[in-house]
Amino acid sequence: MENLSSSLSYSPINSSYLSAKYPLPNNYKLVSYLGGGGFGDVLKCIKKDTNETVAVKCSKAQYSTSFNNELTLMRLLMWKKLDKSNIVRFIDSFTLMDKRPALVFEMLDVTLKDYFYDQRNFKPLHLHEIRSIMQQLGTALHALKSIGVIHSDIKMDNIMLVNCEEQPLRVKLIDFGLAFSTYKVKQGAMHQTKHYRSPEIYLGLPFSEAIDMWSLGIVMANILVGDTLFPGCSEYNVMECMVDLLGLPPDHLLNAGRHSEIYFFKTVYGQWRLKTHGEYWGILPYPGDYRAYQFRSLDDVEKLPLTNLRVADAEEKMQCIALLKAMLQIDASVRITPSQLLKHPFIRRSTHHHDSFWSCGTGVGSTSSYPRFIKVRPAPPDCRYVADDVLSESEPRSVQSPDGFTSDFSPAPFSPEDINMKQEDSDSTSDEDFSLEMKTRKEKKKKKKNSFKRFFCWLKNTFSCITANNDEG
Repeated sequence: MENLSSSLSYSPINSSYLSAKYPLPNNYKLVSYLGGGGFGDVLKCIKKDTNETVAVKCSKAQYSTSFNNELTLMRLLMWKKLDKSNIVRFIDSFTLMDKRPALVFEMLDVTLKDYFYDQRNFKPLHLHEIRSIMQQLGTALHALKSIGVIHSDIKMDNIMLVNCEEQPLRVKLIDFGLAFSTYKVKQGAMHQTKHYRSPEIYLGLPFSEAIDMWSLGIVMANILVGDTLFPGCSEYNVMECMVDLLGLPPDHLLNAGRHSEIYFFKTVYGQWRLKTHGEYWGILPYPGDYRAYQFRSLDDVEKLPLTNLRVADAEEKMQCIALLKAMLQIDASVRITPSQLLKHPFIRRSTHHHDSFWSCGTGVGSTSSYPRFIKVRPAPPDCRYVADDVLSESEPRSVQSPDGFTSDFSPAPFSPEDINMKQEDSDSTSDEDFSLEMKTRKEKKKKKKNSFKRFFCWLKNTFSCITANNDEG
């Protein structure tokens, strides 16, 4: 599908050929050719009235159902302001002078696929970077689900980085040419790219927005381990990889699926199994196993000798794999939803040094977004000063700070009389009583002041304050 990317190979304008092939309206200036596909071509242009660099997606035909569908949907998304939810911003639409339709989008940088695989030495992302990308895309799916829209084509090619230099790993979801409303769901219909296709689509089951979460899980696995999770040259190969890694789909799904018998065989005892290579391919030669990885369970991913996993602590790795497994549940009814993803411990995990979500307008690993904080821990015993009148007459109690550090001292308890002074009715007192009352009040006030003073004196000398700078791990 289309890539609204400035980093793809392009042809600079060096002849009148491009201008003749793409007769743009007067308000647009053609800069370069970015790329194309079965849908048409993408051009880098200048929108003259705003002087904004934009990506113009031109159809190959004068009439395109996909283009009309995308135009209608993008207008809805912009009306709902979903460009604030990590979805590509739609700007305009027009008709070329030869009557072909065109859509105008904000100019983005590079696809997630190109970002990884154009590098000579592929290095999987660190977990805090994966967390940021998943949070952004989870926000996008949550926004789409809220208005009943299924993207149906989530993959590495349709996730783009906004600006690799200024905003590293800030991403947006693009290409809504195959998106549709949930009320148009038709059981048995084929959707999604083969390697990102969900089990319910393969089996011909009823489906929902959950198919997008499955595809996002495939994306997460790809950027975590650096390999396509379910590769293959055919749907059968993908299903074989899926069964090997996740197990056989439950009987109730296989029994309800309209396409189950394409990939599975039901025995006379009512038990399902995956078809053998010979049963599926017949006399045709088996194309072979396309898997580059060796693990046969998602739990085994945690043990892979990857740099991003070696530097993470055990709890973070466990949370990461738990989220991946929740996204790749074969049964869509128990698959994690976008709102649940955003509340998942892996996403909500606070690492102080790295967590920074793009919905807040900050960058991955940006330490400037974190406020300074004070960490309190007990002072060493030889640095403590304990006033005699601060300690309680009873045995000293052990006080534990929020950090888990323990102090052997506690402040003397305050009586209600010390904290809340009782107000007297002075209107009916005599002058002598009044003087006595004022003297008593002064003594109580002094006692209260001294009590607080003693308490804060104890607090200051018992605990030491350590300022955690932003650059501390």
